[in-house]
Amino acid sequence: MNEVHPQWHDIEAAINGFLSLLSDASRDSDEMLPKLAMALDSLVWVYNHSSDVEPETDDVDNPKSDYDLLAKRASEVFPELGYYCDVDPDESMEQKIGVGDAIDDIADIARDLSEVLWLKQSVSENEAVWMFRFGYESHWGRHLHDLRRYLHIVMN
Repeated sequence: MNEVHPQWHDIEAAINGFLSLLSDASRDSDEMLPKLAMALDSLVWVYNHSSDVEPETDDVDNPKSDYDLLAKRASEVFPELGYYCDVDPDESMEQKIGVGDAIDDIADIARDLSEVLWLKQSVSENEAVWMFRFGYESHWGRHLHDLRRYLHIVMN
């Protein structure tokens, strides 16, 4: 079942747009934070405009990108980002305030999205679309929205 997904081009462009931000630490932070916000918004847009698909296999052994390297790049490109207060909107009003980490968010998103690109190259477009959507729903989407909320405050 190696279907062609018209949305793949949009997904790939959004992923590459986000990942490309980690490759240039020489840009001005006044320029980079809006680019990061737009890249995150683009990922959400393509998720919302992509079709749900079923995975082709359940035994793919995906290589994991080096988290420490991704976190190091993120901290070099976005040195002004750091920790932020976080609460779970699904918990009670008596919950303790948690701590989020923007650099961790960026590194986790980058790691998961790198896996999506690997799946496209090594398995199939269908598997990559499935992982993109599944990852948004189960992991990197939460990081994205926590980070995006933090950026909204930092930038305004």
